[in-house]
Amino acid sequence: MYTVLRFCALSDTDVQSLGETMEELLPGVFTGTDKGCSDRVSVPLAEDDEWSLHIDSIRTKMALLDELVVRMRSASRTIELDVAIEPGDYNSLLSEFVFDNAFLDLLVSRRITLIMSVYGLP
Repeated sequence: MYTVLRFCALSDTDVQSLGETMEELLPGVFTGTDKGCSDRVSVPLAEDDEWSLHIDSIRTKMALLDELVVRMRSASRTIELDVAIEPGDYNSLLSEFVFDNAFLDLLVSRRITLIMSVYGLP
């Protein structure tokens, strides 16, 4: 599993400011704009293979980035949380990745779009 927080529809000034703030809050995470998308920046939040650890990592890093999220949303920027699920992350036809109410409330209160990118399904 791999999860990023993605900031979209950014101006050049936004990218510069975002990068500076990210480096203050989570040193080493800012690597520039996304490949092929000059108006988008993604921040890695979690890579844990166990879902409970993965979601805990997301919560921890989102708490650190909250000021930045609020600032970008007040500037009408789109923010997405993209959770990528790879074939090795599930081992049967049915696997559960539970988002509790508090987590969903956080996304709603910050107007963050949740994306589940599931790879390897027929």
